[in-house]
Formats: sequence, C-alpha cells, structure tokens
Amino acid sequence: MVKFRGTERINIIDKRFINTTICEALKEIELFFNRNTRVRSEINGFRREDIDEYPYEAIREAVVNAIAHRDYNIKGSPISFLIFSDRIEITSPGGLVPPLTIDELGKKIVHRNNHICKLLEKTRYMEIIGSGIPRMREKMKEFNLPEVEFIEKNGFFEVIFRNSKKINIDEFKLNHRQSEVLKLLKTKKEINLNEYVKIFSISKTTASRDLKELNNLKYINKILINGKQIKYVLNPTYINDFS
Repeated sequence: MVKFRGTERINIIDKRFINTTICEALKEIELFFNRNTRVRSEINGFRREDIDEYPYEAIREAVVNAIAHRDYNIKGSPISFLIFSDRIEITSPGGLVPPLTIDELGKKIVHRNNHICKLLEKTRYMEIIGSGIPRMREKMKEFNLPEVEFIEKNGFFEVIFRNSKKINIDEFKLNHRQSEVLKLLKTKKEINLNEYVKIFSISKTTASRDLKELNNLKYINKILINGKQIKYVLNPTYINDFS
C-alpha cells in the first residue's frame, strides 16, 4: 500500500507492506485508506456530516475481488493498493479467468480460487456472490464520482477509482479562521495554539476547538515536540489543495 503526493509515482507520503491473514489485511487496508484520503463536511439542518473522498464500500469490494481472484501462481508480484491525489489504483497479478471479458464483469461469475471465495462468503466481506462490481458502480454513482475503470494488460488486472475534482475549500463548511489557517500552513509549515490565538484575536478555548476539529477531520496533524509543546502541520494529503 502506497500513498503518493500528486498524480505520479514519485513522492511517497505513506507506505505499508502487509503479509498477514486475509481478514487482518482487509482491516489494515481500511486503516490505510482512512489515514490517506480526504474528508469533507456538509451541514444538514443542525447536523454536520463527514463525507469520505471515495465510498470505502466500493474500494473494499475491489480489494476483496483482488484477493479472491488473483493468480497465486505468479510469485513476487503482490496486490498493490495505490492512492494518488486524483485516484486509487488496485492491481492484482493475473488477468480475467477465460472466457470472462471486461464487458461481462458483473454479469457473469467465474472464480479462479474457489476455496478463497468460499472462505470470504462466510465473512461480511463477500456477502452476495456476483454483487461486488454492481455495488462498486452504484456507490461511485452515489458519490457523484466517475465510472469505475477496469483494465486488463500485461498479465495484471487493474481497477481505478477516480476523483479528479479539485478540492474547493468552501465545500468543507469550515469557519473563516479554519479556512485561513489551512491556506497559511502551506507556507508557514506549522502553528501552535498561542500563535493561532494571536493571529485571529480569539480565546484559547475557541482556538483549541478550531484546531481540535481540524485535527479530527484529518486536515492537520498534531505533533508533540520534546514531549511538551504541541504544534500543528498541514496533512500532506492536502499539500496541493487549499489554494
């Protein structure tokens, strides 16, 4: 699993290799996804709702399919889970099982690894056989995101979830101070509670609430310096946003 800064495989922000059981791997992937994707907020009435950048249910279906249908005879090529600023790519060794074609995905069911599929059927991860791809498409549509892309080439099968939409800070429904500090952190690099209080001429209680909310929403990261002083930095996931 790798999180890249930007749209190319160049600058790595986060990286993790998993070598464990299937169920534990799926938990690790969810944690990695939550740590490295963005969240925006919407106000509905008096309630604030956090909306993920991608529907995790769709991402999970693609990962489960990769585990269930990859070609385990191909050694040295693991399943890859790559997060870019505009997309997520999930690639598994082995093409589609003949005679299945990309056009038939979600319509026909062909298993390569029957034992693994039977195991997954007994868990919450593969609830209904053959429903995974239709569910991916449905969830992406619900999030107003582009159609899922399926690519078969050079002995590998790839699923791409795109989110080409540039983040508009107004979508986050943050207060003006929070919006300004996110822009400021692109150049200032770090800020502490007292600096926040001074910049916006507010009480420490208000400043603490603002920063805590930004940290909970993963827009900023809290760093402990020398075991005492707390500073806040912009989450690298957002480095190209908030212009």
